[in-house]
Amino acid sequence: MKRLTSITGIILLVCILFSILGLTGCGSSSKAVQGESQTESGEDIDALLGLTNYDDVPRGEPVETKTEETIGEDDVLRLLGVEQGAKEVEKTPATTIAQPVKQVDEMNNVSKAETQPPATSKTIEEVPAVRKSAANRNVPFQTLYGQAKSKYDSRNYRLAIQEFETLLVTNMNHSLSDNCQYWIGESYYGLGKFEQSVVAFEKVFTFARSNKDADAQLKIGLCYLKLNNKVRAREELQKLIDNYPTYNKVSYARRLMSQLDGGQ
Repeated sequence: MKRLTSITGIILLVCILFSILGLTGCGSSSKAVQGESQTESGEDIDALLGLTNYDDVPRGEPVETKTEETIGEDDVLRLLGVEQGAKEVEKTPATTIAQPVKQVDEMNNVSKAETQPPATSKTIEEVPAVRKSAANRNVPFQTLYGQAKSKYDSRNYRLAIQEFETLLVTNMNHSLSDNCQYWIGESYYGLGKFEQSVVAFEKVFTFARSNKDADAQLKIGLCYLKLNNKVRAREELQKLIDNYPTYNKVSYARRLMSQLDGGQ
């Protein structure tokens, strides 16, 4: 009995020793595993940040490190999981966004320009005489003739021509119609347009019983003198002397002809 009791005691002692040794081994192994995981996580972070463990670098080799000053914004964004594309969107210039709006405005301006009628620079003075004659239907012909003649007297020859032509469009059979045609020729003469003046004076002869025929004939001769066509000038002055011998300016025409003969 005593022997059995001693054997049992030894067995219990051995079991207690093994249990103590087992607990110690488990604790050390757990600590080793935890230390390894911490080491691996630390190395991953160093790699992401570009930090290098000097103990792993061979001697004589350059070491590339990033301090707090050299760690850029891109590294921080990469650690935080932010995409570079999102950053570029924030930096998109405002001009690229405004371009579509500008194009829409230009299209609207083009459409407005197409719908609006073209602007004209014509004034009332440039309206043809035929259109202006309608406004003067109730005004006596002689009154309008006096107004046109006053334009000629003030040397406003262009406006005088326009108003005299308006009167002729209104009435070609008035007793002053041939006078209107004559003063058109005089207005061109005043403007120095002698060829047009000749054409206007020749139209005076188309009016029956005109009192301006002799005056128009003299002016035709003077126009050719201005054009330095002495031969034609002499012919027209001779017509005046032959056809209107009682004309009060025949003597003047003769003096002109003598000067032409002496100059030949």
